[in-house]
Amino acid sequence: NRSELVDNLLEVNIPDAHFGKLAWPEETGYEPYDIKIASAMYMRAVRTLIERTKATSYREVLYVIGNDMLNADNLEGQTTSGTQVTNDARYHKVFDVVRTTTIWAIEELRKVAPVKVIVVGGNHDRLSAWHLGDSIQCYFHNYDDVIVDNQPRQRKYHEFGVCMLGFTHGDRGDKSDYPLLMATEQPVMFGRTKFREMHCGHTHETKTQEKHGVRVRVL
Repeated sequence: NRSELVDNLLEVNIPDAHFGKLAWPEETGYEPYDIKIASAMYMRAVRTLIERTKATSYREVLYVIGNDMLNADNLEGQTTSGTQVTNDARYHKVFDVVRTTTIWAIEELRKVAPVKVIVVGGNHDRLSAWHLGDSIQCYFHNYDDVIVDNQPRQRKYHEFGVCMLGFTHGDRGDKSDYPLLMATEQPVMFGRTKFREMHCGHTHETKTQEKHGVRVRVL
């Protein structure tokens, strides 16, 4: 009976989507990439995750956004630190597509369980991610089943049962320091929990390492 399985958390975390990035196969030797491809790929990923997990019921959905969801952070087509990147469209158009896609994803995830949105700024979109979170917060402010954590902090934390989950983009600091940072920044949560992980992106790879009993997952 699915209704009896209420002690599960579904995390949907798709970092480094880089909406607005432009890649031409003739130049790169790899697959093409533009804003339409990014949106279609992201939506397909969300649908796939929901389909793969539909046999289980969930008490809560944790949806992580930002994390270099946008490729550029200003009108000049630069990252947060000012690095020039190749973009497919104007900043305003990219932001509109990202906001629309994110709203769609939240509406789909609401069908699974109440949604907590955690906004994580990346090195490409640190300011844009906050603006995206603010837009999402405005859109869903009257929804009882959607809450948004848009605090402009480098690291965010979430407690579920005996699990402590941390979120950061991964571009700042040494990953070997994450366990101590978790214990220092959230000592009460750290003490209450038994299983602790930090989830990040940035390096465009899948990797897991463990330091002092804390797993650091690169998604």
